[in-house]
Amino acid sequence: QSKPKRLRNYTANHLSNPEFAGNSMRRYPIYDLKKCEATLHGHSRAVCAIAVCGNDVLSGSGDGTIRVWSSTNNWECYKVLKGHSNSIVALKVYQDKLLSASPDKTICVWEVGTWKHDRVLTGHRSAVCALSICYNDKLCSGSDDGQLKVWNCRTWALER
Repeated sequence: QSKPKRLRNYTANHLSNPEFAGNSMRRYPIYDLKKCEATLHGHSRAVCAIAVCGNDVLSGSGDGTIRVWSSTNNWECYKVLKGHSNSIVALKVYQDKLLSASPDKTICVWEVGTWKHDRVLTGHRSAVCALSICYNDKLCSGSDDGQLKVWNCRTWALER
């Protein structure tokens, strides 16, 4: 099997080892991942977002909850976060914060570890459907109405 000429899309599984590396046409397994380690049950609706935080996997669902699963404790769900009034469609971990986005037009900020609800970012007029951390401690959020907003991650103030 030939190696890809140009490495572009690299997905890392922070719980163990890199999963896949690939070019723009195909993905190549680096490790044998033929065995499913666990099937996690708990959400009552579709899982729409997943993030990794240390040894925990976070899942956001159409049921409006975020579940925290421990990879070191037999994949136990040890915390359920509730703060949105609609589905969770995006999750992003940034330093000691978890950020969640929802069609309820908000972004929730959570404390990593304690999983306490810290604050709600408002300003979108439509469903928030995308989150990305940008340069210089900036959070970019995108919504269904085509707007992109920029937030300061130190103060959580809306900048643009």
